[in-house]
Amino acid sequence: MGKDFKETSVINWQIIDDCLAEKTASGYKMALIEADKLLNNALKNAGYPGRNIEERITSAKSLFSNIKSLKKAREKRNLVLEELTYNLNSIDVEEAAKSYHQALLDIEGNPEAKLNVLEQGLAKARYYIPSKKKFFTKILIYFVLVLFAVVFLADTKTGQSITGGIISLSHFVFGWVLMIFILLAAIITIVTLSLLYFEKRRKEDKQEFDL
Repeated sequence: MGKDFKETSVINWQIIDDCLAEKTASGYKMALIEADKLLNNALKNAGYPGRNIEERITSAKSLFSNIKSLKKAREKRNLVLEELTYNLNSIDVEEAAKSYHQALLDIEGNPEAKLNVLEQGLAKARYYIPSKKKFFTKILIYFVLVLFAVVFLADTKTGQSITGGIISLSHFVFGWVLMIFILLAAIITIVTLSLLYFEKRRKEDKQEFDL
């Protein structure tokens, strides 16, 4: 199978050819597994974001000349991993291998496929922002509600009355909390001093008794 792209220590199609050359069930399975790894590495090296290969393929889907064929090849690869008794025939594995090869050619054989720093930043923004859309929407809603509440409390008579009531209640509650705190501190101090006093008297009485 012609490669038409530069091989490296990371992108090495020879591994796939060696597996296919075995013409065994295990060799066919390993060929698809390794081809999937190569594609994942190629997508990583090109700068496409994603937590796994499926997400990276989605990020780079506009580059693939036959995305449907690639998805079918990945379905075969997934069957190999999920069903241990599933066996590929030579026709299935050749078709899947060709799909992986074409996908690698679309990435490695296309100089424009590799993203520069700016393009990587934009790709990550397109990838991460939709997943955080609900979070940012909630933050925006909360911010608007807080802003509205501040304006309402500060600039309306009703709001100012509510604010005055809240402040008065806060002073009242704070006063009671402070008073209770002082009372508890006084009680603890009295109890502690009393215990120390009685302990001292006990020791003095014991010394007199020993004499």
